[in-house]
Amino acid sequence: MATNLITDVMKLVTPALVDRIAAALGINASAVNSVLAAAVPAIFSGVTEAASTRTGLNSVMAALNHAKPDFASDLNVALSGGNAAPMMSAGTKMLSSILGAGALNNLTSAISSSTGVSATAGASLIGIAGQLAMSAFAKQAMGLDGAGVTNLLNSQKSQFGSSLGNVFGGPGAATMHPTTAPEPAPHATPPVPPVLPAARSGGTNWLMWLIPLAVIVGAAWYFLGHRDMDDKAAAPADQTAAQTQPAPAATPPATPAAIMVDNVDVTKTLGDSLTGLTGALGGITDAASAQAAVAKLQASATGIDTVSGLAAKFTPEQKSAVAALVTAALPALKDSAAKVEAMAGVGDVVKPVLDAALAKLDALTK
Repeated sequence: MATNLITDVMKLVTPALVDRIAAALGINASAVNSVLAAAVPAIFSGVTEAASTRTGLNSVMAALNHAKPDFASDLNVALSGGNAAPMMSAGTKMLSSILGAGALNNLTSAISSSTGVSATAGASLIGIAGQLAMSAFAKQAMGLDGAGVTNLLNSQKSQFGSSLGNVFGGPGAATMHPTTAPEPAPHATPPVPPVLPAARSGGTNWLMWLIPLAVIVGAAWYFLGHRDMDDKAAAPADQTAAQTQPAPAATPPATPAAIMVDNVDVTKTLGDSLTGLTGALGGITDAASAQAAVAKLQASATGIDTVSGLAAKFTPEQKSAVAALVTAALPALKDSAAKVEAMAGVGDVVKPVLDAALAKLDALTK
């Protein structure tokens, strides 16, 4: 039985392999390390959620049956010969069958925005990460039936969560090869780690923790020279949330950098508003709780109004940075809003506030 699936994958990612991947994609080795370190635990978290349903488990078992035990060696050879593209696309296709195309797109967008790589390079790296993860997983799951595979994944959920939290940390963070990672920013404010929501079947709620984290990491990436921040491990949330509820609220992290316009800290205002919306939505379970959440939603919407009103004064760099932050957060936020609005007696209460806020967030991505 595996002691740590994340560690098993990390052992496959040698410095030589990282250098070849970087050369093939036209990016630096540190970026490869950053994306793989973020993608592997996120993929395992998504696979764990998928395995909680019959259909998802069937997809996981099929992927394990087709996993290449020597994928890392095969990838090395393919990269050396300049013919690795089919292996990358095969990994993307495999992950799409397990996680769903929407969830995979959200994951790719969040990680690409947070690490600063292009969407194309991010998708290729996540395809590689998926193949590496399933290769290592297949070795540990050999001989296990569906129940055994599910139990193996569930036994390591806390390790997946800890790795996700540590990925965006500082000197002690979990990266594939810490010696090649960028130096920590000298004045970066350490973030408070987000709380991971309970995994639930049939959606993308395992990505909800990325909303505040992507906002903060994205800001740091633009304004702190792609530096790492102090490391904090993410803690698993209470697992007792009802199946029909949206993802629980995340603990708001501290903002490490500022976009100042007319004496307004746009980064902090936007980050607080996104986290506030997520938290308010997470507390809505029926019409009564929706009424109680309206004030919180309106307060968060006010912050978005403020940022929207300043948009015309953004420099091109500020506009791009804000767009990246919102783009990383918006898909999961819209998903949570749609679930809340679909609840009986809730839509009419929250829809006016949510629709206006989401429209302004959409405009900020343009």
